[in-house]
Amino acid sequence: MRTFQCIVKKHFPQGASLGQVLVKMTKFEIDILKLATLNGAVWIQVEGKGKIDKIRNIREKIGAEDKIWLYLDQKVLELPAFEDPLLIEENEYYGVWWKPAGILSQGTQTGDHRSLLRAIEIAKNKQIYLVHRLDRETAGIMLFAYSSEGARELSALMGTPRIKKIYQAIAVGDAHQVLTDETGVIETPVDGKFAKTFYKIIRVENNLSYLELDIETGRLHQIRSHLAEVGLPVLGDPTYGKGNKNKDGLKLLAYKLSLQDPWTLDRKSWLAPENLF
Repeated sequence: MRTFQCIVKKHFPQGASLGQVLVKMTKFEIDILKLATLNGAVWIQVEGKGKIDKIRNIREKIGAEDKIWLYLDQKVLELPAFEDPLLIEENEYYGVWWKPAGILSQGTQTGDHRSLLRAIEIAKNKQIYLVHRLDRETAGIMLFAYSSEGARELSALMGTPRIKKIYQAIAVGDAHQVLTDETGVIETPVDGKFAKTFYKIIRVENNLSYLELDIETGRLHQIRSHLAEVGLPVLGDPTYGKGNKNKDGLKLLAYKLSLQDPWTLDRKSWLAPENLF
C-alpha cells in the first residue's frame, strides 16, 4: 500500500477540484484516481479539523485548508465490487442481510467496494450504519441500521440478553475428549480482555466436531480463538490452529440472529439462507 497526503493549499492556494489535487499530489493518471475515489480510498478532513471521512466525487471543489489522504493498494483496487447483496428482512429502522464468506463487513482505508456495507448503501441509495461485524472469512446474517437513531438503539442491544447471535462451526478434533460436558462455556481472555463463549456439541464424526456457539462478548476472532485454545480449531481457519486446512474455506457461520425489537418490543428471529449441518 502507498499512502499520499497533503493540505490542499500546498498545491492550490485558492482550493481546487479533488481530481486536480490528487493528480498534483500523486502524478497518477486521472482514471486510476477516479476509481480509487469511487471505491473509497480517498479521505478528507475539512479545514484540517475534526472527523476524517471518505470523499467519492472527484469533481467536488475542496478548500485550501482541507487535508486529503489517498491509500492506494493496486491489488485491492483491481478486485471486483461486491454487488447484489441478499436482503433477508427489513423495516424502516433496520435490515437483516446475508454476508457471504470472503466479503468484508465494512471497508478499510484502501477501499470499501468489496464490503457488504457499501453494497447495501448502493442498493438503498442512502447512508447505512454498521451495528456489528463478522470476520471476512465468516459467512452469516448481519444487522444494519438505516438511520443514526436506529444505530444507537440497536448498538445498545449488543452484549445484552435482548440480542442473541448463534453460530455453527465445524472443528477439527473430538469435542468429547477436550470438553467436559455436552454444553458449557469457554472463558479465557482474548487479547487480554474478558471473553465468554457458550458451546453445544451437536455431534462428532470422522474426527470433526459439529458445534453450536453463542457469544456473550464480541471480541475479535473470539470463537476462532477460543476453539483453537481448547484444541478444536475451526476447519479452514487461516489464522488459528494447525492441521485444519480446508480448500472450501472457513467452516464458521453466523446462522441465527434474534432480538427484542427496540421499537415494537416484539421478539424477532432470523435464520441464514444456508447452514453448515
